[in-house]
Amino acid sequence: MFKDLTLVIPTHNRPKRLRRILEYYSEIEIRIMICDSSKDKFPKKYLGKNVKHFHYKNWPYSKKLSNCIKKVKTKYLLICADDDFIIPSAIKKCIDFL
Repeated sequence: MFKDLTLVIPTHNRPKRLRRILEYYSEIEIRIMICDSSKDKFPKKYLGKNVKHFHYKNWPYSKKLSNCIKKVKTKYLLICADDDFIIPSAIKKCIDFL
């Protein structure tokens, strides 16, 4: 597990993309924090044990992201949009470098 890292995923009204990225990271032990400003709340059934979902209905991007980042307790954080994918081995190399 990436014990010193939280992956922050900002999203807005794209539940299919959010489900896809959560599925992508489901086999990796990584803390995930979702900063969601969607109109509708994302279904809990798609959230894994290491996933925290914060729903800020219609909040601006910078405000929701700032609010989520304040909740991060790990040494490092990585922001990855809901339509991007970061290769786990690249994440490991970054942490090792830092």
